Amino acid sequence: VSVNFSGNRGYHIHVRDPDWREIPPRARREVLDYVSGNFDVRCLFSGTRGPTVSDASWRGRLARAFVEILRGAGEEEMRVLFSRAGRLRRKKINDILARREELASRVEKGDYSGFFKDEEKIYRVLEGVKERMRLFLDPQVSVDIRRLIRVPNTLHGGTGLIAKSVKNLEKFDPLLDPVVPWRGEERVYVQEAPEFRLGDDYYGPFKKEEVVLPVPVAMYLVRRGVARWT
Repeated sequence: VSVNFSGNRGYHIHVRDPDWREIPPRARREVLDYVSGNFDVRCLFSGTRGPTVSDASWRGRLARAFVEILRGAGEEEMRVLFSRAGRLRRKKINDILARREELASRVEKGDYSGFFKDEEKIYRVLEGVKERMRLFLDPQVSVDIRRLIRVPNTLHGGTGLIAKSVKNLEKFDPLLDPVVPWRGEERVYVQEAPEFRLGDDYYGPFKKEEVVLPVPVAMYLVRRGVARWT
């Protein structure tokens, strides 16, 4: 497995194991659906009986994440999450907050009956938990076996940044490491751009003005379509 910055938004993860090369689009879609959590949490429940923390796969992951939230989340975070169940009276929210340890212990064993009489409400809350955990992937790149993949360490035409191979993802800075060290400055007319960082410095905001910028920064704005050379 190798990781590459796309040169624009996100990263490409290349799996080079020969056993994976012949996987057809439908099977790739199944992998994509699993990783991105593309399922209805209702399929994990029978009434108010649901996943336990010892379950495998998404069942266990979802239960463990919910227990962690119940035991460790702040009051405001809890209120936001449970607001997905619909408009709740303050008394109901306060009751959940007061019983959070008891409720967490019950969820560990797969019992979700202590939250609401209407089981649909706890399903909506669990959908909120799932949203926090799922990964957002590009389905076209992941599923289309005929799609061209950008060659690592080449320039991205839409940004002027390097589609750089990443050796250490934790330390990689996508606004610094892929910047081409072109020297000099160029004058450009910027239609509009908010304040942004590229390299070690911040630039902007700009609006309908002519400015002199380092070449990599000018290139970035031009390739993004918000500026033109003068």
